[in-house]
Amino acid sequence: MSNPSLVVMTVATSMTRGVPQFLESCRKSGIAPIVLGRGRPWRGFGLKLSLVRDELARRRRRDAIMLFADACDSIIVQPPEVILAAYRRFRSPLVFSAERWCSPDPWKAFLYPSPRERYRFLNAGGYMGDMETIYGFLKTLPCKDPYWVDDQRWWTDRYLEHRDAIRLDIRCRIFQALHGTGRDVVFRKGFYNASTRTRPCVLHGNGGADMRRVLAWSARLPGACQGPRDSTSIPAIWGLAATRPKAMSSAPSSTRSV
Repeated sequence: MSNPSLVVMTVATSMTRGVPQFLESCRKSGIAPIVLGRGRPWRGFGLKLSLVRDELARRRRRDAIMLFADACDSIIVQPPEVILAAYRRFRSPLVFSAERWCSPDPWKAFLYPSPRERYRFLNAGGYMGDMETIYGFLKTLPCKDPYWVDDQRWWTDRYLEHRDAIRLDIRCRIFQALHGTGRDVVFRKGFYNASTRTRPCVLHGNGGADMRRVLAWSARLPGACQGPRDSTSIPAIWGLAATRPKAMSSAPSSTRSV
């Protein structure tokens, strides 16, 4: 692929807290995300895996790079061309966000490389790669509806088994997982990680990280506004439909993102 396009995909069963901010950040970045799961009951984190798998089974493209981000606690702060340029630096078919904590199985920490890196553990709330590679992994899920599968554990095991095909964004060039970052992330004419000296493209409030300061900073970005004032201004594709649904009841609360 000489000049691939960017496809942003997420899962949101309802317009729960954080989803409007994610959609608005996509709008400001010139992105129309594909939102999967409209109206579906939230049964577990395996739903994220099965919905993406089924979507890619229907319409994966060879001329596009897919970025997945958790909808309820993430925002995108760079345009597609910047995100794609950051991805190309990895020279890898699949790149995952990296965080400071080894979850949900801390004992697997000794299986990871780069013990001196600050961000060295896989975070399943953000990944980016070619659609064929992502679908190749997801089609090995154990059943049609693996709602009981923990997506973080499942992707961690895939990484540990296939480190030749999956790389972690240990320098936070694409993804910034915010839990436990301390004072790493600052606002200097945009978001900047003072530890890795990079400008991440996607901010993710994993582990219940407080997103209030990040959202306040994002309002200072070019073209920013405080939030989606007109629901029709949010360019989102809900599954295969090109219209945004009416607001639905919130999904069950959780310490992890929906």
